[in-house]
Amino acid sequence: MKTQKPNQKFWQVFFPFIVTAMIVIFAGYYLFSNIRSENLNLRIWSDISTIFILLPIFFLVLIDISLVIILIGLVHKSRKAFDQNIGKIKTAAIKSNNILTKITGFLAHPWIALESLSAIFTRKEE
Repeated sequence: MKTQKPNQKFWQVFFPFIVTAMIVIFAGYYLFSNIRSENLNLRIWSDISTIFILLPIFFLVLIDISLVIILIGLVHKSRKAFDQNIGKIKTAAIKSNNILTKITGFLAHPWIALESLSAIFTRKEE
């Protein structure tokens, strides 16, 4: 059974929500009161719109950074597994390389012979 500190739900959930709501209400009141008294400069509106345009970009950058951190962790874990199994991987690579060398040599030999035969019959006369 988990033990919770008293008022943990309030301080972790409700308090940040209430503070954020109060800041938004204050900013809205300040903004609209300046609009009504015609003290608001268009430069402020352009700054506000720039912030709203850039907020999703900042959010996506945070997601990208977190994905990079996760991928770095996965590469680190796979590196450990790779280091443990390097002998098996090296042996399999050498065996497959030998097999593929034999296959390509077997497939290339008839083409080389055919090309040599073709070169004999198609000599250019000077």
